[in-house]
Amino acid sequence: MASLTDSAVCLRCWDFSETSQTVSLLTREHGLLRGLAKGAKRAHSSFSGGFDPLTSGQIVAILKPGRDLALLTAWHLEQVHRALRHDLAANRASLFMVDLVNRMLTAYDPHPDVFDSLEAALARCSLEGEAARSTLVFQWQLLCTCGYRPVLDHDVETGGLLDETSDAV
Repeated sequence: MASLTDSAVCLRCWDFSETSQTVSLLTREHGLLRGLAKGAKRAHSSFSGGFDPLTSGQIVAILKPGRDLALLTAWHLEQVHRALRHDLAANRASLFMVDLVNRMLTAYDPHPDVFDSLEAALARCSLEGEAARSTLVFQWQLLCTCGYRPVLDHDVETGGLLDETSDAV
């Protein structure tokens, strides 16, 4: 059994029982991690009161070979991003970014650049009027990091350079 400690952003969480939660986290050094936090919602647990989407912190987990869910043993909450809960545009933009991460990355495939980009985008979304811009910047960084960067300067059919001075058709 391997134990890990890593920075993480909570992408999603589900109630498993009255006191436990299952969570989907993006960790900096281990990629997407899904885990079970037994007793996370108990008052005096080592999970800082449980998990909420769009929060950041330090995670301690135990990975068991052949298991889909890691056993989470501690969560030290560091960033709540309160503005994302009060501004509808920022909330929707940040949830869209989280959904993109869930769809673009696979479990245990680390992408530190994506983690850093997501944390920066969530912080920018917290600023008034920055939701649309931060979403666009994050999408571009995610596409580039995952190898899906669009080619914008060549014609798809001929392979020739596009004339940047002409109007798009």
